[in-house]
Amino acid sequence: MRKALVVLVVAAVVLACGLVAVALINLREARSLAARSAEMRAVDQATSFARRIATERPWTRSSLEEALGDLLGEEVLYAGIAVGDGTEVVTAGPAPAFDRDLGARARALRGDGTPRFARRDLSVGGEDVLEFAFAAPSPGRRAGAAAVAGRLWRELVLGEEFAGLRRAGPPILRLGLRAAPFEAPLRRPKLVALFSVILAPLSIAAAIWAAFVGRRAVRMREDASRRQHLASLGELAATVAHEIRNPLGAIKGYAQLVGESAEPAAAQRAASTIREECERLERTVSQVLGYARDAEPRLETVDLRSVLDEELARYADQAARREVRIVRDYGDERVEARVDRDQFARAVGNLLDNAVGVSPKDGRVVVALRPSRRQIELAIGDEGPGVPAAEREAIFEPFVSRRTGGTGLGLAVVRRIAEAHGGSVVVGDRPGGGAEFVLRLPR
Repeated sequence: MRKALVVLVVAAVVLACGLVAVALINLREARSLAARSAEMRAVDQATSFARRIATERPWTRSSLEEALGDLLGEEVLYAGIAVGDGTEVVTAGPAPAFDRDLGARARALRGDGTPRFARRDLSVGGEDVLEFAFAAPSPGRRAGAAAVAGRLWRELVLGEEFAGLRRAGPPILRLGLRAAPFEAPLRRPKLVALFSVILAPLSIAAAIWAAFVGRRAVRMREDASRRQHLASLGELAATVAHEIRNPLGAIKGYAQLVGESAEPAAAQRAASTIREECERLERTVSQVLGYARDAEPRLETVDLRSVLDEELARYADQAARREVRIVRDYGDERVEARVDRDQFARAVGNLLDNAVGVSPKDGRVVVALRPSRRQIELAIGDEGPGVPAAEREAIFEPFVSRRTGGTGLGLAVVRRIAEAHGGSVVVGDRPGGGAEFVLRLPR
């Protein structure tokens, strides 16, 4: 049970960490995809604008501002053109001040015939914006396109009206894209990540709480078992004292009678009674020791048929004295199972003793062995009064006996042995009258 609780906590921790890791990886991939999507859209806008300036000339400040204004829309918040020294040539939309460091980074980036750009994230008018700076927006992706675009900027865009800016540095195209359209697909991964981060500690806490409650339940069950064991020992002591006192009194009286009697017949009857009471004491002590003994079995491969033969031979005299016939209803084939030989023999003996003890004169006790692929059933039926349905569970409790002079430990020992082997014992009605006890053991 303790190992199971530790496994539960470890599994919960691993599952929670895995859940958070997967959610964060998914969020990271979604962010990367959103960034690539924004970059591709910015490149498309810059390329479209470069093609336009390559086909329309000459350009003036107003016409250039109008062309930049045509870029504005749902995605583009602002656009502008600046030169390398930071001078802004023309802007459209609420463009913030030009960042010279961004322009320097855009010029430093190199592409294989593709537009060179740099990016920064900022907030403009309460909106999150992705600003891209293109050092050479290109109308195509062929080799040398960046150089062609640079020439277009110098010769076509910055015409006579912009002649004074030619030596201020290469022109930079600025595009400010609204972040919202590109971050919309991030909402679900963000929610999943948030849910995972919240759920992970909760699941770990729940597992720890379950382990704590389970461990507490184990301790309570162990305490209850100890208290029950102590109570059973108290009842056991009282039963032993009662069962021994009466035979001892009889032995004492008959021993005195033997000493005082001069008649051989009376002495013989007294000696016989003494022997019977001594056997009764021996049975009581054996049953008490059998119940109190450690029930942990020492498993070995045993031929159950041979154990049954030995026990049937041992109880043959007792059955003959009561004029009860024991019927062997199992074949001669070897039936093997991994059991504790001594405990199995003790269980068989207790069941036989119970069956013979309740059988009427000329009655039969049928012993059957029914093996299957997964378990083996030992059935011992008698022709006694049977066991009422309301008492079938109680008779396996310690100190519960339906036989005169019984200690109530025989069937309790049988159940304890069966459970120690991972099996069970039940009682039911026997066809034709009587009871049938079935001991089930795994193979």
